[in-house]
Amino acid sequence: PRVVAVWSRLTKDLQKVSAEFRFKKLWKDESPTWVNFSAYPEIQNSLNGFFGNIINISSQKWAQDFQTRKMEEAIELKRQQENFIDITSHEMRNPLSAIIQSADDIASSLSSLQGEPIQNAIGAAETIVLCAEHQKRIVDDILTLSKLDSNMLMVTPVDVQPVVILQRVVKMFSTQSSSADIDLTFDSSFDDWVKLDPQRVGQVLINLLSNAIKFTSNQHQKSIQVSLTSSSTPFSEHSHPLVHYFERNTDPDPKLLDEKWGTGDTIYLQYSVKDTGPGLDEGEKQSIFNRFMQASPRTHVVYGGSGLGLFISKKLVELQGGQIGVASNAGHGSTFAFYIVSRKTSPTNTTLSANLSFAMVCDM
Repeated sequence: PRVVAVWSRLTKDLQKVSAEFRFKKLWKDESPTWVNFSAYPEIQNSLNGFFGNIINISSQKWAQDFQTRKMEEAIELKRQQENFIDITSHEMRNPLSAIIQSADDIASSLSSLQGEPIQNAIGAAETIVLCAEHQKRIVDDILTLSKLDSNMLMVTPVDVQPVVILQRVVKMFSTQSSSADIDLTFDSSFDDWVKLDPQRVGQVLINLLSNAIKFTSNQHQKSIQVSLTSSSTPFSEHSHPLVHYFERNTDPDPKLLDEKWGTGDTIYLQYSVKDTGPGLDEGEKQSIFNRFMQASPRTHVVYGGSGLGLFISKKLVELQGGQIGVASNAGHGSTFAFYIVSRKTSPTNTTLSANLSFAMVCDM
């Protein structure tokens, strides 16, 4: 029927035609034979005839089919690799969490005892905690990155007090900061209830606070201040923003502020982490939010890390309709800040919401 239709367009409608046909005869390697048929009518006052040609395009079709098969194989291989990463990451998180909890319990139990062997045991337990926490953060980053690449990471709002997230995250790092003689404080005058995803917010805050402790530990002056503020407009649009906010590269969650977020007033929340670390120069500030990038090659040698934390943090913040940025000068510390969008709410079950926020932050 297709051959008849093409021939009719050429001979009856006198139109130029071009079409591809597949023959039953095989070309090679069990691949079908393909041809391209092109023709047009010759008209000079009247129809004089038709001019056309048939070209064998079997090799081109075979190459296209080969390329398609390879692409599908690559996509399937990538999917299998992502599944492997996800499964492995999940399997690694549970024993790491148990190691951290057990080592922390050992250190706490021995802290009341005296003697050099006891102090050595406490130091060993604290080292286990630090190493396991470092491993767990890498695993969490890889798992989050896999979900981001697969567009599987969603924002799930619950009723929560943003200051509770701040308090819980600061408490998580209290032992580590005390061991490094860092003065870790937090400040917030905002204690309202809002709808947001405490796990995503907590994950970003943990990344920023972890970096601040890591880079402040070896400084002469050791202090970190974490703050929470609110605004009715995006913080990046303020006349004097706290930090330089970077342009978005990721679209917000398409379901952001839909009916699940309620009907309360829109509010913007800004978390900031200010430290007395070594600071950043202009070139370093432009690159630190890139994938697998750190401030400088020396950063990995001296402080370790994968270069994924800030890249993932930027993605998570943008997914929640916000932006992240930094203010810093080399030798004068740094201030990292991010803001997200949420809605005000009045929780129906205060206890449940508070417990949920704590559980979600601690389960990262």
